[in-house]
Amino acid sequence: MIPTQTSGKNKARGQIEATPRVDSFKLRDTGGDRCQIVADRHSGKSVWVRLSRKPNGFGGWQLFFLCPACGQRVRYLYYTGGGFLCRKCARLNYRCQQETRCGPLYYYRKGMTYAEKRLRPLFLPFDPGDFSQWTPPPPRYMHEPTYLRYLARLRRYQQRHVARQEKQEAQQIMQLRRQISAVGGGGLWQQIERCLEQNDGGPAAAP
Repeated sequence: MIPTQTSGKNKARGQIEATPRVDSFKLRDTGGDRCQIVADRHSGKSVWVRLSRKPNGFGGWQLFFLCPACGQRVRYLYYTGGGFLCRKCARLNYRCQQETRCGPLYYYRKGMTYAEKRLRPLFLPFDPGDFSQWTPPPPRYMHEPTYLRYLARLRRYQQRHVARQEKQEAQQIMQLRRQISAVGGGGLWQQIERCLEQNDGGPAAAP
């Protein structure tokens, strides 16, 4: 799993994907209005949660939990250490809501997560520099049109990653030029530009 950066008010919230939960759809309806949920198997600690029923459209009933804190009818209850709560009461949100979209590795993480989920490669390029040229092989038994569709979306993540890296490098060069000009004047930067042209075969980025 590729780690993500968090920012803003979502930093203080937990992630749904990393929080244990129970699913009311997996319960067996015994006709009661409450059910017992084991919170800790080692200590045997358990809690009782109220249930609600709703017609499922097939002549039967579907079970839901009633959140112990707010009473809202929900499918999932999340264990936060002190008990089982709904997503809102437990102050949880999804991993994608906690990502820093302005980060330099945002599209790298998005692309890697997408490739890991859809293309299931055996090896992942954990170096962001290798990500832009990476082509995962087609998974076994996957149809070619499906593979090409997934690969096209991965290519868009790669292109956006390269564009963001180039933009960041240009900004760093402009900032460096302003700092050098403030200390040693424009002549020092001109000498650096000549050295860059000799090493890279092209002019340095100008502000």
